[in-house]
Amino acid sequence: MLLETRGKETQVVPEFVYKERLPNGLRVLVHEMPWAQSVCVRLLVAGGHCDEDQSNIGMAHFLEEMIARGSVRYPSYKAINEKSVALGGKVTKFSTGDEYMQYGFKVGSENLPHAVSLLREVVFNPLLREGDIRGVKKQLNNEINSERDDLKKYRWKYLKRCAWGTHPLGYNRLGTNDSVAQITRDSLLDFYGRQYRPDRLILTICGGIKQQEVLPSVKESFQDLVLPDKPLQVAIAPVYTPGEQRVFVETRDREIVHILLAFSTEGHGLRSPREPIYSLLRNIAGPEIFYRLYDESSIAYEVSATDVYVTDNGLMTFNATVAPGNVERAVDEMVEIVRDLSITEESAANAKTRRKTGFIDIESTNSFADFIGDQELFTGQVKSLVTKRREIDDVTIEQLALCKQELFSRSNVCLVLLGGVTDSIIERLDSKLKFA
Repeated sequence: MLLETRGKETQVVPEFVYKERLPNGLRVLVHEMPWAQSVCVRLLVAGGHCDEDQSNIGMAHFLEEMIARGSVRYPSYKAINEKSVALGGKVTKFSTGDEYMQYGFKVGSENLPHAVSLLREVVFNPLLREGDIRGVKKQLNNEINSERDDLKKYRWKYLKRCAWGTHPLGYNRLGTNDSVAQITRDSLLDFYGRQYRPDRLILTICGGIKQQEVLPSVKESFQDLVLPDKPLQVAIAPVYTPGEQRVFVETRDREIVHILLAFSTEGHGLRSPREPIYSLLRNIAGPEIFYRLYDESSIAYEVSATDVYVTDNGLMTFNATVAPGNVERAVDEMVEIVRDLSITEESAANAKTRRKTGFIDIESTNSFADFIGDQELFTGQVKSLVTKRREIDDVTIEQLALCKQELFSRSNVCLVLLGGVTDSIIERLDSKLKFA
């Protein structure tokens, strides 16, 4: 059962999560798992990197790193970790995504009130010491510099930069050396004040607890957070902005080339009702590209299919790593497969099976907290595993065929190459991007 409460109004929705919105806007979601001996407490802060601009790129991640450096009662990460261990658990979340920052602990069920109190203390009483700021700057500069050398990681950042341009999500979440250097304690406090407001917060609690036992602890720890007078600012979704350019090349002195053939979903992302259709289309095309490039022709060292999705947009991406001499052949075959992709009852059924297999690992308190919190963050609606599987089964051959026709087109395509190749190849590759 899912209840949404604001003031005196309660909405009952037949689902498997209890939800309450406190008067200050904070959303609390509780999933009871009677067999569990632990409980996972996860706090999501909506926004962050997507709300940055070119003057403060990397601020959200920098702030998350600073919060991990300690609070008034627990003045170091060591102290935070030791407290979670004393509660029979561990730290599970301190991270920054494109559209959120998150913090979490997993503890013994009997220690839930202490975990909620710990989360409140750590996130809302950070010290933000000058010495820690200097330390984080040094750490991030090293990470930014080393990440450029790790092409398997860097390729995704390069893809988003090519596809989404100067939108905040087109930049590295870590920031740049220049943007990190400009961060001060005052700028951190300003960003913190705008982002860490109760109407941006989603607190997900999953485990061996009962919802009526949870809410008193949550209210005691979080109901005093004050909602600012300023209205909540909603980030603008990234838009595919390549102009006439469809092929992007970054040359590196390597004996391999990473190829990313991406298609913009043009306004359809994690919130879109088309998401199950896109996921199945990827699960049909992805294996075909793998079998052709890796198994049959053996020209690729690595082949995969990946979704780069945010709330209201995304990039369905097919990736291949090849030797420089095999780039044109690999692009030819990848384009041919998606252009001539055959969608049959059998291929659709196999894709549905593969997609539903992705749910089998959602069984721990931590994985349920992620499953529930992410849905609330991106869609505002929490669906059970049964409902999610049914949505996949309900996708039709006709929907998949229409999606293929709309998505796999020259207007949506972005081809990125990173490695031992030069931009002299751009014109030849551009001529290959024909999908009609």
